[in-house]
Amino acid sequence: MRQTFELFAKLLNERLAAKVLTVEDSVRYTFFYALLSSVACRHTEVIIEYPHPVIEKKEIDFLIIPQDNRLSSALEFKYDRAIPSRRNLNKTDRAGMFCNDLLRLAHIPKSTAARKFFVYVTDSQMASYFRNPNNRFASLFELATGKECQVGREFLDGRPSSFGAKVSCPFIPFKAIGVYACDLSEQHLLRIWEIVT
Repeated sequence: MRQTFELFAKLLNERLAAKVLTVEDSVRYTFFYALLSSVACRHTEVIIEYPHPVIEKKEIDFLIIPQDNRLSSALEFKYDRAIPSRRNLNKTDRAGMFCNDLLRLAHIPKSTAARKFFVYVTDSQMASYFRNPNNRFASLFELATGKECQVGREFLDGRPSSFGAKVSCPFIPFKAIGVYACDLSEQHLLRIWEIVT
């Protein structure tokens, strides 16, 4: 996957630098192009919006089921960016949705996907929120490649009620491993973690 992540970062950076309108689907489809261009993966091995095997009425953003002996992978994508109207983001709500996506991945059984990745793209607004030590995300957000962060129940405890309202997935402990991180054009950042339960 490393080769795919590197090409994905390059292509996404080109898109942002060109100031092409970019939404979460744009991020996901840029990844799809990078995946098909960088590894021996066929388009028939990729399922988009696969029904979540554990959480009712939810879907996995991206599921790769190889037709050979390679490992299957599930990916969730999130793109947090400034609101076009320039109103202030509700960063606490966004952080709750971020955690909910992590938990949705954590609930995917190995029988569905052997590896699980969270692909997160954001701009400077959410990056500053996650880097602020008072918000208790810095150890996860700034996780170096190959380093691990255990996420236990205490990670959610004591958060504002608006944060909790965005976390609909039941909590299970998991480990996040830093897989890829880089800065992109237009004050954007890319972070990719592998989620292990």
